[in-house]
Amino acid sequence: MSGLAYAGGTLIRLRTMAIGQRIRLKAWLASGSEPPAWNIDTTLADGAFTSGSNWGLAAFLASGNSNTLPFTCTFDNLTVQQPQYPLIEGYIADVKNSFRPVGDGTTHSIATVDIGGIGTLLDRLGADDWSPLRRSIQYAATPPLAYWPLEDAQGATTAASAYPDQTAMTATGPVVFEFDTGVPDDVLISTYGSKNLCSVAAGAKLSADVKTGTTGAWTVSVTTNVFSRAVTPATSEIRILEWTTPSAGTYTRWALVCTSTGHQVRAYNDSAPSSTNVVTVADNFAALITYDVVAVQNGGNIDVTLYYNANSYGTGSIAGTVTPVSRITINPDRANVTGSTDPYGLRYLVGHLSVTDAATTTMPYYNDSPDQYRADQGWYREPEHLRLRRLCAEGGIPFRLLATPSTDLVTRLNSQQEGTTSSLTVAAAEASSGGILAEAEYGYTYLPRPARYNAPVDLTIDLAAYNYSDGTDSAEVLVPTLDLKTPNWWTVTRTGGGSGSYAADAAYRKRRGTIQDQKTLDVLYDADCGQHAAWRTHVGVDGQGANYETASIDLAANPDLIDDWLLCRPGSRIQRTNAPTVAGVGTIDQVIAGYTQTVGPRAWVVVPSTSPAVVWQVGVYDSASFLVDAATTTVGTVLGTGTTSVVFSSTNKDDAWSTTPGYTVTVNGEDMTVTAIGAQTGPGPWTQTATVTRAVNGVSKSHPAGTPIHVKSPLRWAL
Repeated sequence: MSGLAYAGGTLIRLRTMAIGQRIRLKAWLASGSEPPAWNIDTTLADGAFTSGSNWGLAAFLASGNSNTLPFTCTFDNLTVQQPQYPLIEGYIADVKNSFRPVGDGTTHSIATVDIGGIGTLLDRLGADDWSPLRRSIQYAATPPLAYWPLEDAQGATTAASAYPDQTAMTATGPVVFEFDTGVPDDVLISTYGSKNLCSVAAGAKLSADVKTGTTGAWTVSVTTNVFSRAVTPATSEIRILEWTTPSAGTYTRWALVCTSTGHQVRAYNDSAPSSTNVVTVADNFAALITYDVVAVQNGGNIDVTLYYNANSYGTGSIAGTVTPVSRITINPDRANVTGSTDPYGLRYLVGHLSVTDAATTTMPYYNDSPDQYRADQGWYREPEHLRLRRLCAEGGIPFRLLATPSTDLVTRLNSQQEGTTSSLTVAAAEASSGGILAEAEYGYTYLPRPARYNAPVDLTIDLAAYNYSDGTDSAEVLVPTLDLKTPNWWTVTRTGGGSGSYAADAAYRKRRGTIQDQKTLDVLYDADCGQHAAWRTHVGVDGQGANYETASIDLAANPDLIDDWLLCRPGSRIQRTNAPTVAGVGTIDQVIAGYTQTVGPRAWVVVPSTSPAVVWQVGVYDSASFLVDAATTTVGTVLGTGTTSVVFSSTNKDDAWSTTPGYTVTVNGEDMTVTAIGAQTGPGPWTQTATVTRAVNGVSKSHPAGTPIHVKSPLRWAL
């Protein structure tokens, strides 16, 4: 498997699923986590699997293998079971009981249970909108013992704790909450992953008791931008934080100190009294930085590490015992630094103060080689499928990625804005302009937009062999509908940025009317807006074919369709072949947007809501099947009814037609399939002579010279 490094003695986990003739397999290192996507997904020839087939594992050496023999493979923990297909799973949204008396004096009760997905649960939570940095800290895998975001509103007089069972920080002196730096909130979120923080620059302090932890390790964290060297008049040091550890240990107080040359972590022995600089770092950072002071017990010593934005900058050790933090204070000496300035125009801002009962760093980030994404940068440039995975992990929501998009097709997002889990997940999916976020498995599944391009057919229904249950009218199997209100002029705006628009051609809008719509997306650049607007217009305009919202699938009458249907999901592709003439000529090719199911003692009917699949058939470079339309090609000589030789005449040499036959063209309403075509000759007009099959769509007529020739179903570039 790609990316799976193997060495002798390595334990590899395997999962295989066989349904009908379709087999899927994935493999991963036991030391890692199970990947969401299947490494192999293929359908075997009919009859490869039959009733009563055995299942097992075997090992063999490929030809040319040079391992010393015998080569031993072992298998363990083998489990074989029937795949589970819950028809519905979710959370109880409501229960309605009704009672009906019967003749014998008893009463029958009927309970109607409404089931909702994860969205129903999230909507009920009603959580506040949080900044990216606060969300990531509060929802961290190792959450803080105590946490004060310090993103309180301007009128606050205390700093609220993030946890309802803990006290607020009390203010002494002129604390300014939601300090106006002259930079809008959304810019601060983009730059620092946070709302406006509070300022203690005029000589204020904030203090609070800390929930009691255990001994052995602790981490004290704060985000601040104060720097002693920038203060006017100059000052030798500013104690940013002080925290107390007043148990039986030698050192009962600690401080994070900003000096004229850098930073220090200082330990105080109040019984001596004395102090020791355990860590000393020389630096010159006058910026908003998250500082972590981590202490761990190491034998009879306390090992201390100072981190800047999760990077280790200094370490030290001192004899003693780690004891829990009981109280913490910001700016304990009430230093007044209002005369100080730095390149960002910020003045002793403080925020995201936390105490964690473990040795960890607070500033959240992760790597997805070669990129790194950070909470203090609002997760800028994060791909939409990785943002969804992270948001769901923060909210404790099960999440499964149905396919991993290739690197060149991912949608990279702008900085994450403040919001709830529900609003942020929807915003991330919307930014893809076609990705499908669906409720499933008590959580979400996500199908990225690129995975929908040129997708294989998941279910084929041969209407010539289709069976109908009693009471089913065969004429109602296909009832096409047209959506005439689909927008044909889209405007997309980047959150906090510019916009771009795209409209269908004027002739189309003159026939159908101009229908405008707009969307704000968290895309990365202003230049992305026009591309997303063009794609959304394409999906609406080029998807104007028939939708079959009531085209039911009777699984009870057609049990051979069950296995393939159970593998379908929103975004899956369904084809109906041998359709009745009233539904048109050719295959009905659709993708699923959603569906309803009705299950009874003798009935199982699915009604998928679908839309044309043609909009997701996109061009692939260097592929013979990628045909774009030629703008200048016309019929070169008069084409009589039934004549199979056609001259393709183009005034632009670049409008050369593929000499690989098999594609269909349309000429004034008549479709023709090209079965052979010669090379282009010139000089202009440039011509090619083709042999065609006429009246493919049942239309047969003559065409004068100069009649335009177009590709029947031209593909477009993918977004």
